[in-house]
Amino acid sequence: AGITNFGSLESRGFSRPTTPAHSELFHDNRPMTLARWPDEGAWEKIAGFPAASGQGDGHGGQIGELAGGFHYQGDRPRRWRDTGDLWVHG
Repeated sequence: AGITNFGSLESRGFSRPTTPAHSELFHDNRPMTLARWPDEGAWEKIAGFPAASGQGDGHGGQIGELAGGFHYQGDRPRRWRDTGDLWVHG
């Protein structure tokens, strides 16, 4: 037994087309975390993005294009085994 069709996560918000929210996981009526890094405490802060992908955010700041990628501190994600379906949100 178990769940075999988890649905899918869709990019949403920030002026993207409206899509249904992703599924939530509950156990014994308690909300569960699907998976995250770091596992506890503060979320990892994105350290930056390639300068060439920067564009104005309409508020005097810069944002990077999604396709341009981003930088983060540390090397923990290099040790992940299954990286076929990673998501960054925030």
